[in-house]
Amino acid sequence: MSEEYKSICDKCGRHTWYEQEQPCHCSYPPSKTCDTCGHTEVMNDKDDIPCGGTLKVIDKSDLDKRFTPYYSSGERVEVVYKDGESERFYVGKSTGWKPIYLAIKKSNSSGGGAVFTCNIVSITGLGTYKPQY
Repeated sequence: MSEEYKSICDKCGRHTWYEQEQPCHCSYPPSKTCDTCGHTEVMNDKDDIPCGGTLKVIDKSDLDKRFTPYYSSGERVEVVYKDGESERFYVGKSTGWKPIYLAIKKSNSSGGGAVFTCNIVSITGLGTYKPQY
């Protein structure tokens, strides 16, 4: 799907295409938890419980446009900072209503953190890695 979601619920995490903040329209069947064993059973009542969350418009203002092509292609990048240090990583993106780009250090999605774009001097694409099986 090429189209991205416009909003996300702050309680249930449901993505929608609504373009303005409003109450979430989701509802879920009620559940009952056993006091003895802690088992939760979903009740099949006709009255569903509303989510109660708010659909927040996704704010992409903190996304640096220089990283967008590398995130879309899955290409590994090398970044050089003002102090001369360099770093290599895959570009990921966080979820939620205010996403940021993430530095994914390894191909198995481990390691890394937020990309702080204010000190970046240059970004160089290193190509995509396709394993040979």
